[in-house]
Amino acid sequence: MKTARTNVGGKGQRSGAWSESKWTNMNKFDLSDTEIDRALQRYQKEIENPRRLAIIVEQPSPEFICPVKRHDIIGMINSIPDEFTAGLQSIIVLKGSRRQAAVSGRGYTYGRYFDKKVFLHPFPKRLMTRYYRKLPAPHIVNDYKRAGATVETDSDGSKIVFTEQAVRDFYLRDVLVHEIGHHVDWANFERKSHKKLEGFAEWFATEYGFRDRRIK
Repeated sequence: MKTARTNVGGKGQRSGAWSESKWTNMNKFDLSDTEIDRALQRYQKEIENPRRLAIIVEQPSPEFICPVKRHDIIGMINSIPDEFTAGLQSIIVLKGSRRQAAVSGRGYTYGRYFDKKVFLHPFPKRLMTRYYRKLPAPHIVNDYKRAGATVETDSDGSKIVFTEQAVRDFYLRDVLVHEIGHHVDWANFERKSHKKLEGFAEWFATEYGFRDRRIK
């Protein structure tokens, strides 16, 4: 088990055409995204410290739950081989905003990766139970179920229900490790199609997030 490289005082459904597939926004993030922009400014010193990985978890706004705690992230990082996290500068769990909560829905962005930085958006409370007339594609539903969410179907439609533990496992084993997969594969960003980049990150999350059960 390796020693966590963290800052002492520390605290990307992903959007676009891949909505409701929980895929990452793999484009360069727009700095007009106020929350990310503010986080980059607020934690600049921690992020730019070359000696340690900054792990920062903000207190969520009232409309959200904090999906993972700092010690959860440290445990997951410790379970992944060092060569895959080398060069990663920061993992920041953002607090969310009222505007984000108001528009959260089937296209919600859980996590993003860009330029050696992972950003995790908090989980909206309104998405703890989600109703559907038609469920998402089976592979998407399976991703939710493998994290512990339950799927209930009757004559009126279906619903997917998350517990706080299911949210934790979804973010820790799927979203976070998926974004780290993009970090591993970043050198291929210009050469691979979006679908192939996402496919690699999904494989990486399965291999190092779910098959490795050392994280409890």
